[in-house]
Amino acid sequence: MIDQSEIGQWHERTFDGCSARRVGRKLLEESAELHCALAEHGYGDIKAVGSEIADVYIVLSAIAHRCGINIQEEVKKKFDIVQKRY
Repeated sequence: MIDQSEIGQWHERTFDGCSARRVGRKLLEESAELHCALAEHGYGDIKAVGSEIADVYIVLSAIAHRCGINIQEEVKKKFDIVQKRY
């Protein structure tokens, strides 16, 4: 798996000077595309849905890298909380 740091460094080199607002908008766009893929294909089209999940992950990794956040650590902490809710 490509790690968050590799994606983040690529993003910094490729999109130097890209504002947080612009990256946030990109996350919304990619999330909307994931939503559309799910609405159209459900869980059945692994290729379409998987591609959109990857796009969201790439943008999230770039954001996390720029913020100095380790996604895996944050997911672990949050998942521990969410599991206790249900």
